[in-house]
Amino acid sequence: MIKCKNCGILIEDETAVCPLCHMALGRGESKGHNIYPNIARKTQMMHFLMKVLVFLGCVAEGICVLVNYYHYDGRHRWAIVSGLYILYALLCFNVAIVRKHSFHYRLSQLAIFSGFMLVGADYFGDFHGWSLNYGLPV
Repeated sequence: MIKCKNCGILIEDETAVCPLCHMALGRGESKGHNIYPNIARKTQMMHFLMKVLVFLGCVAEGICVLVNYYHYDGRHRWAIVSGLYILYALLCFNVAIVRKHSFHYRLSQLAIFSGFMLVGADYFGDFHGWSLNYGLPV
């Protein structure tokens, strides 16, 4: 067992750094097997999934822009609103699942993103003020 000099916890595997405070550890008396899971593969998979979702979101938004350009007049800009919703979904996935921050930080980021998304959707949808009157106070 190895004892961390900084935080004082006992570590039962052959790691070089403390999993709690990330300080370098000295040599222990006994050697054991690694009991902590290797999360590098899971992290790589999440980043790959994020890249795939960004690609699919860009393709979907490109299709929406083309349909909006060829089938509607210049007054209706619904492709921008759909782009905001796609961007919001990607940001939610990135903040809630991929990033490793505290719960309060992630929740505040999601609240800020949703506020910007509501105001943007209202602005590009002829701005009737519903986002400022009903969306943001909630």
